[in-house]
This record gives sequence, C-alpha cells and structure tokens, in this order.
Amino acid sequence: EIEERVEIEIPLKLYFVNGVNGLIKGAPVEYKGLRFGTGDSIGVEESKDKKDILTFAIIDIEPDRLPGEHGLSNATDKQRIDRTYTFFKDMVKRGLRAQLTTGSLLTGKSLVTLDFFPDTKKETLKFVDGMPILPTVPETLVGIMEKVNKILDRMDDVPMEEIGNSISKAALSVSNLADSLDDGGALADQTREVMEELRRTVRSLRGLSSYLERHPQALLQGKDTK
Repeated sequence: EIEERVEIEIPLKLYFVNGVNGLIKGAPVEYKGLRFGTGDSIGVEESKDKKDILTFAIIDIEPDRLPGEHGLSNATDKQRIDRTYTFFKDMVKRGLRAQLTTGSLLTGKSLVTLDFFPDTKKETLKFVDGMPILPTVPETLVGIMEKVNKILDRMDDVPMEEIGNSISKAALSVSNLADSLDDGGALADQTREVMEELRRTVRSLRGLSSYLERHPQALLQGKDTK
C-alpha cells in the first residue's frame, strides 16, 4: 500500500495596525507572486494594557511551497514545523515582513504579501501562547499609487467616447422605432423605456469618465458625496 501524504498547514499570526480591510478567509499569501499559504481567519483582541483593540489575521503556511529543504517529503510533521519556523526566524532577521496589500482596487479584496524590508526596525519571530508572530509593515502610498496608475493606463485604452456615441446611435434608432409604432400600445411604451435607459447609460458613462479624469483618487476613496 502507498501511504497518502497529508499536507499540513502551519499557522502564523500577523497584527495589522491599520486594520484588515478586504482580507477574507482563503485570501492568498504570496511572495513576489508565488503562493506560500492562505489566509485562515481575522479577528480582534485587547492590547496587554487594555487601552487598545488590535486587529490580526491568522495565515496558514504550506511547507512544501517554501524554498530549500523545509518541506522534505521524508520528514515528520514535527520536523517540517520546526524547519518552517527556523526558516521564518532566519528570514525575519534578514528583513522579511508581512504586508496587507490591495489585490484589486475595484473589488476591494486584499491579500497578504511577504517581502524584504531591510531598512525596517530589527525584529524577531516571537511566540506568544505558542503562536508565532510574524512582524508586519503597512502598505505604502507608493504601492497604492502604482495600482491606481495601472488602472488609469487601462482606462486610457477604453474608447469611452466611442462607446457613448454607439449607445447614442442605438438610442436614436430605438427612438425612431418608437415613433413608428403609432398604436400607442405596450410595445411602444416598452420601446420608449429602453430608449430612456440607453440615454441614462450614455450620461452615466460620460459623467464617470469626466469625474475620474478630474478626481483619480476616487478609485481609492470612493466618490465624495459632500
């Protein structure tokens, strides 16, 4: 008989000072686009001095996805866990940190990325109540603006004016069709409703394009309703 190997997942706890917006169970944990694990849960707890409420996430690391010998197939579960913690201890000393980053500005979903920040404060992989705590850093404005610029570049390729003109032509055709229906029945009424909906769509597209040109920060903050 061939013994089936059961993949183990090794938990790490991460505290995020700016909250865990957009992070959900199952969110990817990545290093330079390569998946190392998965988000398991998020939560809150009181600080030790009872003066603050801390937000945290628990992620599960898959040892076989790590580089080197940390996921050896012939190792016991305990050996794989010990090697994984040793790996992260060494990496944290070299500047490895976890960061909550925006995966999509349009959907608002976030992911956990791992990367090296050699200029950050020296940290170690600490254990609290048996749970390893991986140090974190906040997402930088530079990283956010890079995502905004990519979206704006893509929007430049979208022929908003052509789309609006095409819809306008469609609305005119529908209007002519409605005028040709002189029975005044339900079909004519429905046709005019379609025409009005097309006109509203044109106005919305043109308004959106104009607003984003003047306020690109709305992609991050949402439209100011004041």
